[in-house]
Amino acid sequence: MNVQIFTQHAGTCPYLPRRQWHIHRFEAPSIPEGYYEQLISRGWRRNSTILYQNCCPTCARCIPLRVSSPDYRPSKSQRRVIRRNTDLSVSIRRPEYRDEHFDLYWRYQQNRHPGDYQTSLPLSEEEQAFKEFFCTSNIDTIWMEYRNPQGRLLGLGLVDLLPRSLSSVYFIFEPQEGRRSLGTFSIISEILTARNLEKPWHHLGFWVPGSPKMEYKAEFLPHQVLGPGGWQWRHKKTDPVPLPRIRNEVSLQ
Repeated sequence: MNVQIFTQHAGTCPYLPRRQWHIHRFEAPSIPEGYYEQLISRGWRRNSTILYQNCCPTCARCIPLRVSSPDYRPSKSQRRVIRRNTDLSVSIRRPEYRDEHFDLYWRYQQNRHPGDYQTSLPLSEEEQAFKEFFCTSNIDTIWMEYRNPQGRLLGLGLVDLLPRSLSSVYFIFEPQEGRRSLGTFSIISEILTARNLEKPWHHLGFWVPGSPKMEYKAEFLPHQVLGPGGWQWRHKKTDPVPLPRIRNEVSLQ
């Protein structure tokens, strides 16, 4: 692909204290799904039609992680989460704006990320930001809806469908339903969806060891993490963590 890549200071690191966040980024209104799947394996992710790769000068703790969908077995705690949510229906639909989706997004942001840039926007601008993030994609994308028996929307997952994998982009949930552990339940549901679609991998994005926000990703086993020598297996939480080398060069190959 012939693209113009920019390097950007993206602000304070959202995962680890006293660090700054730097990214490479480029915009691609359309991109072959197989090519994007290759880019994921090189540390790229997408936000709407923008692709970005972390390139922090002194840190390389954002580690791509993917779960083996055929081999995944829920842990004891994850089985409890499944039992707590047996009453929910999970359905797949194409992204299409509706007020109930935005309302859930707004409640989630106000409750889970108070004071962030997004929650300080006027409501009309926040609605436009939601449409750009959740409803605009350059990849084959689905929404996974989680509803209670009364039909109320409790969770919404944004998921990319790739040739050999599913890629989790973002998940929002009803803040008042915290006891359900819907974030964990959504990952389990996405892994099982990948298995049902005969896709061997479920990409969970970046795992950041040492970050309380991101440690949960290592709970889904077995998985592979991207290290200096390529993808490496971790079958238990005590397995070594192969930290990537710090690098700032752009890699699209």
